[in-house]
Amino acid sequence: MTLKPEEYPHSSYRSYVTGRFESIVSTDTILRMLAAKRSEAAVNYRDFVETAIGETGNPLQKVYGGMILGDRMFIREALQRVKSERVRSEETSYRKSVRSGLDLEDIMSVCCEHFCVVREELIGDRSGLAG
Repeated sequence: MTLKPEEYPHSSYRSYVTGRFESIVSTDTILRMLAAKRSEAAVNYRDFVETAIGETGNPLQKVYGGMILGDRMFIREALQRVKSERVRSEETSYRKSVRSGLDLEDIMSVCCEHFCVVREELIGDRSGLAG
């Protein structure tokens, strides 16, 4: 698309690293997850984005809870901030999935218990599905 993220016209990147206000972009939540000071958070955000430049693959496959992308330590820190209510609910569309802490196995277990079925019944026979 572009060689530098700030050159892409449909990106929120500039709002994060320059502090310029754009009515469609809300940067506070993400920047607060990166550092207490906005200037330090902007540098951390820039570093995070730039370390991924040149990587192949879909980075969205690495997103945790629908909204957190980073290494294990970063995810743990972000979850601690969510637990301490530093993330305001109206800014976080996936807040319930992040707060739940449930993985697929947990969800399946709850569903099996609720519907009084075994795991195999919940999954069902998929052999007849058209591909």
